[in-house]
Order: sequence, then structure tokens, then C-alpha cells
Amino acid sequence: MPIYEYGALDLNGDGFYEYLVHCCCDSYEYGPERYGYWVVFTETPYGLRLIGFCGSGEANLVYSDDHFYFLGARGQYGDNSFFAEEHSIPVPATYLRPLEYTYFTNLNELIIMESEGDSLDPWASWVIVPKHFTSDEGYEYFDYYVINSFEFWGVVGTLDGALSDRATVVPIRTPYTVPPGETVVQLQDPYRMRNFVDYLDSEFHYFPFAEQDWDNAVSVSSVLALGPPLTEDKVMSLLPHPELLDY
Repeated sequence: MPIYEYGALDLNGDGFYEYLVHCCCDSYEYGPERYGYWVVFTETPYGLRLIGFCGSGEANLVYSDDHFYFLGARGQYGDNSFFAEEHSIPVPATYLRPLEYTYFTNLNELIIMESEGDSLDPWASWVIVPKHFTSDEGYEYFDYYVINSFEFWGVVGTLDGALSDRATVVPIRTPYTVPPGETVVQLQDPYRMRNFVDYLDSEFHYFPFAEQDWDNAVSVSSVLALGPPLTEDKVMSLLPHPELLDY
């Protein structure tokens, strides 16, 4: 069952309200996924004008300097990504919107590649970042993410400059956090984003966004230098601060 949120905010401080509608729902056709949309209108002397639309209702609305941002991070079976869709006002077609994107995988995927005879040389310049986290359901997990750090921090750095201490965040509810029995509710109060990396860590705590996670980054090349086979124990032996993992 979809849930709907609505509200009126003056996002840019021009004295005119923006009117927001958010829809979020779950689909289990291909496994649990959240879908929905965001729609934003503004007042004009001639009525309402559409200034924001995103066909994804799974993330908070982020606004800064007449631009809307929709951030997402997802992964399954070693295929992980972080992405940010941005659009200016007036709202452009989807194919005209800038999309920041970075892909990362898991250590287990590299172990499988090596066991199948594939060379790991293309991954030598990447880094391995361990992550210990607790799921929303209370289960503990430990994983090793393999990341192109140059690409990753390029994307994060660009967004950090645009959003830290500047952006307004309108938080979403989901079908699991809406008050029981409700399907149409008012939006929650917006807040100012402070540190962008801290924001990513709070929203996507199962991925290695926290600075503490990166304190234990190890280059793939340094692990490969220990000789085959590639193992978690070899990675663990090279971690500079294993005590930070609390695992």
C-alpha cells in the first residue's frame, strides 16, 4: 500500500511557498524495493508551476541553490553503487539531468574471480574498506568493500562542496515508519544538512561512508603482494586500526 506525504515550505526564502508531494511504496516483484516519486510546485501570479520531479520515492528530498538532489545507495551480491541525480529549475527532462555515480564491489567477488582464473591486476589500484554495521532489523553484518577511491571521493567531494552546511533536507517516511493505519500524512519538518559525509553515513549506514571506515582502508595491491590466494585473513592482517571495527 503506498503512502503519501504533503506539505508547503519556502525552500529558497523568496516569500513564496513550494508545495511538495511525496509517494513511497514497496514492490516485491523482484525482491523488496521502494518506489514512488517526489513532485514540487511553486506559486506564481498565474497559478502553480512544476519545478521539481523525480520518479524515485526512496530517498529524502535535498535542495540547495535552486537545485534538487536525489541521493541513493544500493547493492546486492557484490554489485554496489552510490548515485546522485541533480536537476535545476525549471525541471528538465530526466535524460538532461546530471548524474554522479560510482560503482564498488565486495572482497568475496574478487576471491571468486581469482578462483576462476581471472587476473586481479585491474583492481590493484582500488582499496578494500571493511565495514561492520547493524541492519534496521537488528542483525549484525561485516563486509569488505572494494572501491575505486579516486572515483568515490571525486563524487563525494563534488557533492560535499555543493551541499555541506547549505542544503535543506526534507526527510521521508516509508510504509514502515508512517503512523499505523495512516496512508496520507503531512511531511516532517525539514532540516539543514551539516556535514555531507556524516549525512551519507546516517542515511546509508551499511556502506562505508564514515571517515572511521576509511581509517582502515587497505590497497588491493598490498594484499596481492602477500601472494595467492586472496583471503579475508590477509586483509585483516594489514588493517591499520582493527580496534575501530568493534567486531
